[in-house]
Amino acid sequence: MPGIDVDANGSTIAIVAFVMAVGLLGTLLPFLPGLPLIWVSALGFGLLEGFETAGIAAMAAISVAGVAGIMAGVVLPARSLGASGAPRSTLVAGAAGGLVGFFLIPVVGLVIGAILGVLIAEYNRTNEWTVAWVTTRAVVVGFGLGVAAQLLAGIVMIAIWVAWVLIS
Repeated sequence: MPGIDVDANGSTIAIVAFVMAVGLLGTLLPFLPGLPLIWVSALGFGLLEGFETAGIAAMAAISVAGVAGIMAGVVLPARSLGASGAPRSTLVAGAAGGLVGFFLIPVVGLVIGAILGVLIAEYNRTNEWTVAWVTTRAVVVGFGLGVAAQLLAGIVMIAIWVAWVLIS
């Protein structure tokens, strides 16, 4: 383009930033692998531009933040479910409901299906809608905390990458 001088490094940074933004969106949308996408983007940047000392440290920190975010996304809902007194089979029913919902209702089906799966499983277990709703709410809060933790981890991963770009 006339008047714009974009070298390979600038193009690489722009592409990696875009893919990371998609990855960050993926922490909120269940069909995109958010944190792994951010991690792979950072790895690609390192492979294309070179790691050097700052890159190695940044990639290690990005990896730690990514693993912590993924673990939080699994542990927080399970812990919330356990605190509500429901068995793990309720979480499995929620996952199955989410899978069915994903294919039946575009965009929001996974969330709706998961909530209904937990609610129905808990009602079948307790025969009380009040108890089933309390458990379902606890699971939803746990998943919300897990998503928030993954979003925060994604932001941290991207901030580390930005620092890496600025240093190198």
